[in-house]
Amino acid sequence: MDNQTDLRGHIMSIACQDIMEEWGEILTIDGFVENGQDWFKAFQENAKSLQTKYTLEEIEELYPGTWILLKIL
Repeated sequence: MDNQTDLRGHIMSIACQDIMEEWGEILTIDGFVENGQDWFKAFQENAKSLQTKYTLEEIEELYPGTWILLKIL
């Protein structure tokens, strides 16, 4: 769904970032994200990129937030 462009989407993306940082995973996004939807799209693109470099077991260990996203995609 592409409807996280309002304040709720922005707050959700910040909450996700905070949780991921607590788990030791920091998502670096190249470029500007205007809203929560942009952040989620960048997160998904990053997850797919990591999937080509690592096994799911490695992603689970190294990138727990990304691993959860990949499980629900």
